[in-house]
Amino acid sequence: MMLVSLAGVGLIMPLFYLFTGWLNFADYQLPAVAGWVGTAVFIAALWLLWRSHVELGLHWSAKLEIREGHSLVTSGVYKHIRHPMYAAHWLWAIAQALLLQNWLAGPALLVTFAGLYLVRVRREEQMMLENFGEEYRLYMNRTDRIIPRLWR
Repeated sequence: MMLVSLAGVGLIMPLFYLFTGWLNFADYQLPAVAGWVGTAVFIAALWLLWRSHVELGLHWSAKLEIREGHSLVTSGVYKHIRHPMYAAHWLWAIAQALLLQNWLAGPALLVTFAGLYLVRVRREEQMMLENFGEEYRLYMNRTDRIIPRLWR
């Protein structure tokens, strides 16, 4: 729970940046194209997050748990990426760094989400292996965690 709270800081700090002047001392400038790239990456992140939730349906949970009747989802975006929600959050963090040109608010989500991701994804994959066994192991061999294998 502490890691989730820490990742929340990465989302709250931009609000302080946008609505107060407290972080202005850490501003920097990027080329104008960074804003357009950041916007495109953010739109991609939102789309991927939405598709992930739609395709998981009732199998989604904020906690690491397997519910009764839970089945392994390997279609849609899950056909290409094992953890598209995490991929979406990485994209969101990259977009934030491009859109908020501030040394504190911009990379805040990148820094805070990294810890959450590194701890949670291993535990999640262990849980999936324990519950789905060889089916999940085969799925792991076909997909990568967050970057799609489009060439296969």
